[in-house]
Amino acid sequence: MASRTHAANQTELPRGTLVGLLLGAIDRLDDHAAFHLFRGTGPELTAVTYHELFDRVRDVVGALRVLGLERGDRVAILSENRFEWALIDYACLLEGVLDVPVHAVLTADQAGYILNDSGARVIFASTSEQLEK
Repeated sequence: MASRTHAANQTELPRGTLVGLLLGAIDRLDDHAAFHLFRGTGPELTAVTYHELFDRVRDVVGALRVLGLERGDRVAILSENRFEWALIDYACLLEGVLDVPVHAVLTADQAGYILNDSGARVIFASTSEQLEK
């Protein structure tokens, strides 16, 4: 399989980076399951392939660009451990945007302190309750 043209900035990357590992896995494992997610109310898991993961991450990279974020900017992720957290994290890695993880169990005051101190230009929140913080 030929290597894809990736959405990342055209910057020379050192070998063994997280970006290189992710893109290598996508190229090698294309139609294998990267994640298994619960969908709907049933107990069945739905597979998300590496190919689908790449497409979704590329969409988030596009959203970061639409928001005007550039290499070195900061984005906060206020979320529980979930698939969407990984998508945002991977997209930030590909774009060279620094993510600021904010633990979902923090109080509003604690999260506010981190967010105010972080320099984040955008905050991704997992739920309306997290957004209210």
